[in-house]
Amino acid sequence: MILIIAPNLEPSLCGVSDYAIELRRLFKNQQIDVFIIALSDAYIENVQIDQFSLRIPRKFNNNYKLKRTIECVQQLQPTEIYFNLVSYGYQAKGFPLYLLKIFRLLKKPITIIAHELWMGNFKNETIKNKIIGLIQKQLLIKLFRLSNIKCIFVSTDIFKNILKSVEIDAKTLPVFSNIPIHIAHEDQISSSQTVTFILFGSIAFHLDVQAFIHFILKEFLHKGKYVVINHVGIYRGHINEWESIKKNLSSHGVIFKEYGIVAPTIISKLLQSADYGLTSYMLPFWSKSGSIAAMLAHGLPVISISKYMPLEQHTDNVELNSRIFQITILGENNFINSIQKIEKNISYNELIFKKMIEENPIF
Repeated sequence: MILIIAPNLEPSLCGVSDYAIELRRLFKNQQIDVFIIALSDAYIENVQIDQFSLRIPRKFNNNYKLKRTIECVQQLQPTEIYFNLVSYGYQAKGFPLYLLKIFRLLKKPITIIAHELWMGNFKNETIKNKIIGLIQKQLLIKLFRLSNIKCIFVSTDIFKNILKSVEIDAKTLPVFSNIPIHIAHEDQISSSQTVTFILFGSIAFHLDVQAFIHFILKEFLHKGKYVVINHVGIYRGHINEWESIKKNLSSHGVIFKEYGIVAPTIISKLLQSADYGLTSYMLPFWSKSGSIAAMLAHGLPVISISKYMPLEQHTDNVELNSRIFQITILGENNFINSIQKIEKNISYNELIFKKMIEENPIF
């Protein structure tokens, strides 16, 4: 029995929820029983429990969360606990102090999957964020150094380097694709005169608005191509920048389609019919995005339209992905003729899971 702890368990609305659900599926494929505790679920009002999961609303007090977690561990007797860490998921202000108390009381091996660390690692962050980051840093270091922490996975080499600087060992593990590949009965054929992009999820980082507009004009519109840009999912984040892109390019004939929240099968079809993926993540953070993983699994080249934000440090030996390109340098190469879609990789998540098990054997 494996116990997975995540903040939420609402599919399609939370990347960490999707990750926990996919991790459960991958374990069950190995005939391993799995139970999930959503410890601070922002999407429900009342406790929900069934044979596979326990969901505790965020508004419930920490003592209740502690009590129910301990009860579950005593009842289920899991071999190991997989804990999905994202500080703001467990406490609205990013200071989940109660996690320390819970983990000190658990007598089981814990594997931490750190989707985020602490704030304050960018040069241009506010003083407020840097102060918050210092407090978060002290809390998480205490958490990572608990005696029952068996293994720590982080989603990027940047995070691995940050932990190394405070003498904590971690292993880099890209996140899973959050969209299963839907095998369509018909071939996805696009017109040679139409170029389709897809962006889904929230806008995580500031966008390089002018660079993207210039790219679309130079590489496509000025060459007589028609451009369609699809956006799928929750529309939040740096939306003013995205609206600026839409307003400018719409005046040049670019078609923007907003799909909102739709079924994963529909998203998979849109990915298969697209020519390129778009992401607001910077290149060094490609491996922490389930949306990027979905694009890569569906065979798409991915273009990062984020602005470059310099880190304080920790950039040594960061592995990039050869299928992801930075918008500011695309015009230097013959991009359009050299970068094409590749075959879909239906085993994308299974390969990441295999790496997880090899580096952290359960038994």
